[in-house]
Amino acid sequence: MKKIFVLAIFIISTYNLFGQKNVFKVHGIPFAWGEIRMGYERSLNSALSLQVNFGGFFSDKVPNFIYDIDLVEDYNNSIAVKNNLSGYSLSADLKIYPKLSSPKKFYIAPYIKHNHYDITLSSSFEYDANVAEYVDLTSDQQDVGYYNSDGTYHFEATGVLRGSINQIGVGASIGMQYIIAKHIAIDLNLFGIGIEYDYAQAELTTDIGLDYDKWMPYVEEDIRDIPFIGDKVEISTGKDKIKLKAPLILPTYRGSIAIGIAF
Repeated sequence: MKKIFVLAIFIISTYNLFGQKNVFKVHGIPFAWGEIRMGYERSLNSALSLQVNFGGFFSDKVPNFIYDIDLVEDYNNSIAVKNNLSGYSLSADLKIYPKLSSPKKFYIAPYIKHNHYDITLSSSFEYDANVAEYVDLTSDQQDVGYYNSDGTYHFEATGVLRGSINQIGVGASIGMQYIIAKHIAIDLNLFGIGIEYDYAQAELTTDIGLDYDKWMPYVEEDIRDIPFIGDKVEISTGKDKIKLKAPLILPTYRGSIAIGIAF
C-alpha cells in the first residue's frame, strides 16, 4: 500500500511538473484540398518548444479548382477517367516564445518542410485536327478518325498524365497560441514567408500511338501558356511518351489555424 501511495504521489507531481507542456492539434486549412494535417508540440523550456506536423490525404482526388478538364478549350467532350492523388506533408517548427510563456501567447517559428505528391490524371477526349496537324499523323493514326464537313479531321483518344512533385523548403512564421479552459488550444499561425525547391516530373501518353516528336510542339505551346512556371518546364520526348520536368525555386507564404488539446 505504501508503494502504491508513493507511486501516486510521483505521478501527480510529474503531471504538475510537466502539465501544459504538450499540445496535440489539427490544422484546419489543409482540409480545403483534401488533406488532414496534425501537429504535436512539446515545450522544451519556458522559451522554446518543438512542433512536428504530418499530413496525408483523406481524399484521393485532385481538387476541381486545381484540375478541371472542362478548362481545356481545344478538346471536345472531355471525360475524366482517372483522378488519383496520394502523398504526404512533413514539417518541423522551432517555436520561440519571447515572453517565456511556452506553449502560450506570441511566438516566432523557424521551420523546415518536405512534401511529396503522386498524381495520375487520365481523360478521354475528342479532337478536331487541322490540315497541318493531320499531316503530322501516321497512317495508322489517320485511320482511327474521320473528316468533318468543315474539313477538319476528327478523332477520339485517351490521354494519361503520371507525375510526382517533391518540395523542400525553409522559412519562418509568427503566430499566437491560446490555451482556453486549461486544455483547449487555438494556434493562429498568422503570417510566414519562406523559400522552397520544387521538383516536378511527369509523363504524358496516349492510346493512339502518336509520333511524339511531331506532337511535342503542340504540347509545348500549351505548357508555355501556364503563368509563372510555363517557361521553366523542360520538355523532351521518349519512344512512346512526352516527358516533363520542372525544377523550380519559389517564394512561399505560410498561414494556418489549428485547434487541439493541451495537456
